[in-house]
Amino acid sequence: MAIVADSAHFLVRPEQQLLEVTWQAPVSSPELRSTYLSVLEQVTQQHIFRLLFDARRRGRASSADELWVANEFIPLLPARLPPGLRPRLAYLVTPVFYESVRAETHNGDMVTESELLTLNHFTDSLSARQWLLSE
Repeated sequence: MAIVADSAHFLVRPEQQLLEVTWQAPVSSPELRSTYLSVLEQVTQQHIFRLLFDARRRGRASSADELWVANEFIPLLPARLPPGLRPRLAYLVTPVFYESVRAETHNGDMVTESELLTLNHFTDSLSARQWLLSE
């Protein structure tokens, strides 16, 4: 099921419990946050725990928006899911951004795990989907 929001395209794959969010262009802070709040609605309605965010055309979010995602959006995800489902997030990013994120890690591992979720970065959608579906 495809959903077109003001600033992003959503593709819901209920059989895989997967939501793909694709930004077509850079967005303002309110548009970015609105998209993430729409993601929460889909997670709740569809019991989706696999999220693929294609941010290649959106570009990097501001520091304030990155903090908002980390402190406001991410903590809400697990509570929106049935018990036992742990969110898995894959971000599609440009190769330049991927390398900058990789350089910030202590061992080059792109997987981030916490008690709330597992997150990874990719430059191609096939690898991202394979990773999301691997668990």
